[in-house]
Amino acid sequence: MPDTFTSHPNKSPGPDEAAPRVLKELQEIIAEPLYMIFRQSLDLGKIPVGWKMGLVSPIFKKGNRHQAKNYRPVNLTSVIRMSLQSIIRDRIMHHVVENQLLTKCQHGFIKGHSCVAQLLAVLDKWTEALDMGNNMGAVYLDFAQAFEMTWMTWKNGLTYGP
Repeated sequence: MPDTFTSHPNKSPGPDEAAPRVLKELQEIIAEPLYMIFRQSLDLGKIPVGWKMGLVSPIFKKGNRHQAKNYRPVNLTSVIRMSLQSIIRDRIMHHVVENQLLTKCQHGFIKGHSCVAQLLAVLDKWTEALDMGNNMGAVYLDFAQAFEMTWMTWKNGLTYGP
């Protein structure tokens, strides 16, 4: 059983109202039926319609509470679907790591390769280049607002957003 149930038992349930705490308590009982649902979903290449639903809530970030731009959307989805997603992600990551399919420069979502580790590695390269008398250039990109611009509402084939 994936640790989605056990690692966040107080997490809010999604639209299927399956609470992680209840799923954790029942994990030995529901393991086999969930396996059968997951297996069928993978075999057919489809997921239950309810797993595609989400409860979107605006979460205040900062600034004026009367301006929509100061909120970010949070989507509560099915905990059961997230468990299947976690199993798939873990299997893919295991395959990728075991078969050394990623460059050593990959950071951010690999165990032991955090964003801080990436910054330290690049700082080391920069220092090495400067010590050797080489020229060095850097480009800084601010993605802070990039994710604010990606949310959109899909309605009747049209997109609406910021």
